[in-house]
Amino acid sequence: MPDSRSNLGVSIELPATAAYFAIYRGSDIILTYCSDCEKHPRLRPLRFGFHEAAHATAFGKILLAGMPEPQRTDYLEARGMQVLTPQTMISREALDPHLAEVATRGIAWEHEKFLPRQTCAAVPVRNGTGMQVGAMAVSTPSSKMTGRAKLVESTLREHAGLASSYLRGGSVTVPVAEYP
Repeated sequence: MPDSRSNLGVSIELPATAAYFAIYRGSDIILTYCSDCEKHPRLRPLRFGFHEAAHATAFGKILLAGMPEPQRTDYLEARGMQVLTPQTMISREALDPHLAEVATRGIAWEHEKFLPRQTCAAVPVRNGTGMQVGAMAVSTPSSKMTGRAKLVESTLREHAGLASSYLRGGSVTVPVAEYP
């Protein structure tokens, strides 16, 4: 049986990043996959099953941005918006316009809002009806992001597109890309 992570395109081949896949499960946003290697470790405390801090993570923000307003309000009221760094958005007045921009652009960037000196990006994964059902994300030290935003965004969009295709129809061959 083929590895569904490869079929979903979760194994993102992007140098100097850790990769993540999050989904809706019931009313929660749950991290279901995270890469972890010595050279590019996952962010701690992110792990399989992590479901906190959607307001501060890129994968959480892309999924929050896709929620209808009443669902988002219920979600945030039930879980709160904890301060994690000095840059964490903890008010709806700050978060809502940001999520509107995320929804328009189709990508969430998070610069030091979850952990100091870390940058993350996430894009949505959609099912056959176009509904947002998950998010693909990467993280890297902020110092390694300089000049790489376009590469990160295009790679994430490519892999999320492959994952969306897989969800619509079954099998997709994931190309292995070589990056400089």
